[in-house]
Amino acid sequence: MLTYPSTFLGYFFPQESIRFKLARLYTAFFVSGAIHMAGDAMVTGSITFRDSFTFFMLQPFGITIEYLVVHFWRQFSGPQDKPTDNFDKSQVTKTHGYRKEEPIPPLWIRCVGLIWLAFWIALTGPYIVNPLCVVGVFSDPRVDLRRLMRY
Repeated sequence: MLTYPSTFLGYFFPQESIRFKLARLYTAFFVSGAIHMAGDAMVTGSITFRDSFTFFMLQPFGITIEYLVVHFWRQFSGPQDKPTDNFDKSQVTKTHGYRKEEPIPPLWIRCVGLIWLAFWIALTGPYIVNPLCVVGVFSDPRVDLRRLMRY
């Protein structure tokens, strides 16, 4: 849904280009960040760019880093898109509209991707949680762990 504001980018870039994909990605996260910034303004009473908007603008940056790593990995390891004679068709994803069928990555690559995702969310997560902590959304007097730290 949030990629719809970026459909006008097709007039400026070829739709299969990496520039189009990245511009669309950054536009979608920009719109999402602006919407969440408005939510922060309702919760905290002030508009700041340092919290939710920063979180949402850091996400496409992390995806861009991932694109670069994949690009350089493919340059380093050679072409992987030509199936061999013993290619297992059960290891192919289904076609989704305009997407080509691609082989499912090996388990170790998926594990590296999961570790990258956990690292990136742990690194950028405080930006989205900070406004909620400021107004006390996560504090419950019945379960206040700070009482345990006093002793």
